[in-house]
Amino acid sequence: MGLLILLLILVLLAMAGILGFVVKVALGIALGLVAAVMIVAWLVRRRVRRFLFGSSRRPASPGPARWRQIPGSTVEVLDEHAPGDPPV
Repeated sequence: MGLLILLLILVLLAMAGILGFVVKVALGIALGLVAAVMIVAWLVRRRVRRFLFGSSRRPASPGPARWRQIPGSTVEVLDEHAPGDPPV
């Protein structure tokens, strides 16, 4: 019954001359959904990799990374250099 109704709608749209427009809109929606799913999958994969392997893939610096705050500022920065190293 549902297939018969769908076929009837397609025939009526074709007779009215707007079937091409409806198909283009449906194709645009489908492509948009595919693009959205791909972007979400990429973001999830990126978050999982960052969780498992850390935020960077380059080798760690000799000293442990530590948070430091610049005097007189409310911004904290991650200092990846050893305590005695000059800033780059």
